[in-house]
Formats: sequence, structure tokens, C-alpha cells
Amino acid sequence: MHDNHVFLFLADVEKALAGREHEMASLRRQHISAFSPHASQSPSSPGGLFVRLLPCLSAEEQEKAERFHHARDSLLYAAAHALLRLSLSHFFPVCLPADWQFVTNRCGRPLLRPHLQQRMRLPCYFSLSHSWPYIALALTRCGHCGTDIEAARTPADWQGLARMAFHPGECAHLFSSSAQEVFFLRLWTHREAVCKALGCGLPRGFPLLEIRTFGQEILLNQRKLSAHILEVTSPALVLCTCILTRRQNMQSSLHWFDFSASDYHRNFREVSTS
Repeated sequence: MHDNHVFLFLADVEKALAGREHEMASLRRQHISAFSPHASQSPSSPGGLFVRLLPCLSAEEQEKAERFHHARDSLLYAAAHALLRLSLSHFFPVCLPADWQFVTNRCGRPLLRPHLQQRMRLPCYFSLSHSWPYIALALTRCGHCGTDIEAARTPADWQGLARMAFHPGECAHLFSSSAQEVFFLRLWTHREAVCKALGCGLPRGFPLLEIRTFGQEILLNQRKLSAHILEVTSPALVLCTCILTRRQNMQSSLHWFDFSASDYHRNFREVSTS
């Protein structure tokens, strides 16, 4: 992995379940165990996908994935953490996906254990986000990063959320926009990504943060941050990644990861580079 490169990975869990539309509604209501009996006969079924993901996870993550009340949450959690582990092993083949170990700092930011960082020689920063059916992962050596992905659907109370969480200047631009719901999602993902990069979390970071012109200028407590913003928008999703760095000549690439394929190690398909 190059020191000045940011890798963005996207995955669509529903795409991995193509042809199983009759089971989609049940994912919201039933536990993942309801799909397990036929997993071996149907690798592309929800239960089959879940069983294929489990070997990529740690024992603790496997237990957590099975504790969710609804199968959809189990699948999304398992796929997201499998993507992180597979990506790390793809770029840093120092251990198998299930063997990566993490710790969290006092603000909850996940980090690689120090002995693994030492084996990689240079620091590696990552950030993971998911919003059914999408997963986003940022991976880089450039600096602390944060990423947030949202399916392109605004919550019913988005206007109230904006007034509660956004800076007054941001609200002024939002409510004067001709496309307010899209503006809201873009600004929300920007703010989440910046706060995750800072490691401060939403409650602590939001009141002091102001984003101008979608990341062209980011102010924290009225001081400008040195940050690099990457954004992906489509009719289906909104994604923002923030990297805290002073570097100027950074490169980035976007990769789609296909969970429907049997060999996960061949699934890092690049779709764009900048």
C-alpha cells in the first residue's frame, strides 16, 4: 500500500442475495438462525452467506453477529467486519483475516493492536460504516480517517435533526437549498466522517464543527482543519470520507467488493481512480 493512497471499498449485501427477494422481508423479522437449516444447500441464501462470512471473523465477532434480534442486522455486521479483515489481509498479508486483533481508545475508536502495527512497519488507519444494504470501508496510511455511508433515504424527522445537530450557518444553507433532502444527507455524512476522523464521536464533535461548501473548508472551534475530503453520491447512496492530513498530492481509488463470489480474495474490483 502506497503512503499517499486512500482506498475506498463499497459492498452491497442485497446484491449478494440476488434471486432471494422472497426472503428479504423476513430478514427484518426473523433471527439469523431461522435461515441456517438450509445454508449448506443454498450458499447464496441469507443463511448461506452468513455461514460463509463467519470464518473471516473473530470468535467475539461471531458471537456478536448471532446476538442481533434480526437477520438483516446480523448479515450487515458480519459482512462489514469481514470486509475490514479481508481488506487488511489483502494489503498486509501478515496474518489471516480472522487473526487481526483490535483495541479501542477512550473515545471508542478501533485501532490495530500495537504488535500488529509494528509488523506492518508503518501505521495503518481505517474506518468502517454501514447502512443497509451498503458497507463502506476507508483504508489508508495518510492519517486518521473517518467514513460514513447512508442509503439515499432521509429520516422522517430530518429537519429537526438538522436544527439540533448542524451549525447555524449550515442550517441556513440547507433550508435555502433547492434539494434539501440530498443536501441534508451530504452534510450529515460529511459531519459524521469528520467526527470519526477526529475520534471525538458525534455528541462531542457536532456543536463545535462547521463545514463550508461541502468540505472545502472545515472549522473546528473556529479553527481550520487540515483535511482531505472524498465524496461519492448516487441515487442509491451518499458516502463521505475524511482524512486528517496536510498532504497535497493524495491519490484515491474506489473498489466494489462482491460478497456473492466464492473466493473473497479475488473480489477487490477497482472502479475508479483519482
